Amino acid sequence: MRHFYSERAISVLMLLFAFNGFVYAEVNKCPANVNEVPDLQWYESSNGVGSFFRPREWFVKEEVKGNTSAIFITKENIDISGRFLTGMSINKVFDFYRKNNKKPSEFAKLILGKMSNSGVILKNGVISGNSLDMNVLRIRKDEGGEGVIIHYLSIGDDSKDLFYLISFESPAEVWEDNFKFGSFMLNCFAL
Repeated sequence: MRHFYSERAISVLMLLFAFNGFVYAEVNKCPANVNEVPDLQWYESSNGVGSFFRPREWFVKEEVKGNTSAIFITKENIDISGRFLTGMSINKVFDFYRKNNKKPSEFAKLILGKMSNSGVILKNGVISGNSLDMNVLRIRKDEGGEGVIIHYLSIGDDSKDLFYLISFESPAEVWEDNFKFGSFMLNCFAL
């Protein structure tokens, strides 16, 4: 189901989310006016993962498997091809500590540490703010002879026993063009 909101409604939502513990990567990079980014629209997931900007011509797929809910916002239609080259995936894992005996916040740090070994590190750090820390990793790696850049965000919410893994990926040769969308998608969302 698609939801379209006026610019005033989006501004109100951003303020509400910011004050109620929802996560925005960097609110100052979010447009104050949705019409500033005419190629994007606001998408609210039906499986409870969150709300995200998505390019108007891109595809959305939602899944729920076990204790994980996921959204894929992709340039390619994964229902046809079974995979995507460019897009964002968001995984929300429920009951993380109960099932893994590890705090979600600890795992959020650990998983990106392991992923950093799979390619050349382009960006690595932690964004602190709001109520949760976001661990950030961007790597360039080779997949089947082609360069790929993947930007990861991992977030652990110990109080709700939730773990999030968010990624945006694109072939390296067209990263800059695709990241014009990816930047908004990674910086303006509500969980």
